[in-house]
Amino acid sequence: MSFENSFNDYGQVGRDDGLFIMPKVEMDNLLSRTGREISKIEDELGIPKGIWLSRLAKNDKLIRVDIKVTSNSKLRIPTGNEIGADELLWIPGGKTFGGVSEAIIDPVKKTDVNNYKIEIIVQ
Repeated sequence: MSFENSFNDYGQVGRDDGLFIMPKVEMDNLLSRTGREISKIEDELGIPKGIWLSRLAKNDKLIRVDIKVTSNSKLRIPTGNEIGADELLWIPGGKTFGGVSEAIIDPVKKTDVNNYKIEIIVQ
């Protein structure tokens, strides 16, 4: 997931040091389980409470980008040193604080996203 304004402003999904991703089936289950309620999504992903809600309050939109991971994506397990990893909420081993699988790939440039599905999750 990403925010539409960041995607448009920076021309990529993910920060320069990587993009947190999860399997599609887990994303589908997460959205179903949380009813797309932002505070519940934050909890399950280990996002500090209210961080994403504050973005929505500024008229930003949370978007889902389905990405096909290839050998060029440089798939890896998060180290906890990534920008945006909360030292109090990050746990080692490829799972979020809420138990959702996570990995890191290199950021996906906006020009490469045209081939992928983009969906507004919460606005």
